[in-house]
Amino acid sequence: MVVGSREPQAFALFATFDRIDNPPKGRDGGTDGAAGALHLASGAKLRAKGRQVVPEGDRVILDMPGGAGFGDPRERSLDSVEHDLRLGLVTPEGAERDYGVRRDAGGRLTRR
Repeated sequence: MVVGSREPQAFALFATFDRIDNPPKGRDGGTDGAAGALHLASGAKLRAKGRQVVPEGDRVILDMPGGAGFGDPRERSLDSVEHDLRLGLVTPEGAERDYGVRRDAGGRLTRR
């Protein structure tokens, strides 16, 4: 998410963001989620909490945190992984890395 001002002046931001400094933790064998990030377009890092001033002409960039997993991803059903692949929610490389599955010569998903 990118936030800026229409007016040519600095503006204040009162940040109250979670999961920037402490990414979400997985449960029951699930992997941890990705931490979010809060920074200016000019590159300066912002704090996740508290009042901060954004200089004139700059923009705030909020990279949303990723959700953590529940359960061992390598136990996810092949049908569910196939569904996610069809929808573009996971890439073939991600399916192999995260779920331990890949397509065989016939195009079917198999566990490695």
